[in-house]
Amino acid sequence: MNCVDCELPQIQNIVIIEASCGNSDGSATVNVVGTSTYNFQWSSGSSTTNSNIGLEVGAYQFTITDDMNPNCFIIDSLIIGNVDGPSLSISSQTPSSCNANNGTAVLQPQTNLFDWSDGSSGAFRNYLAPGIKIVTVTDPSTNCINIFEVF
Repeated sequence: MNCVDCELPQIQNIVIIEASCGNSDGSATVNVVGTSTYNFQWSSGSSTTNSNIGLEVGAYQFTITDDMNPNCFIIDSLIIGNVDGPSLSISSQTPSSCNANNGTAVLQPQTNLFDWSDGSSGAFRNYLAPGIKIVTVTDPSTNCINIFEVF
């Protein structure tokens, strides 16, 4: 077996412009360190460069591959929020310990609706597993949504 080492692409920074409620006017630009040429693949399928425009609120995954070595790649993700969407604050949080499902979180404001990436809903959560959770927040008075990561 012939194994070739590679230097994985390194992200220098990510510039995000959030969308406005109900519109696909957000964008993201991923800047990479180094002089190699890279290919980009976005989960939205709408771009093959380091910039992706016309994005609505949501989570987007992207793959950066070295042009000279297609086996040399990284996968990362980002979130496009709504600049005028609902807000989120965590009024109480207890992290999970030792890979146990014993984390808790209380989200505010409780007038909003909260849908979690694990299929649960609500502002109060118990028995959270370790890791990042994606929470979709809906303002019921405007139906505008926003997306946040909760650790």
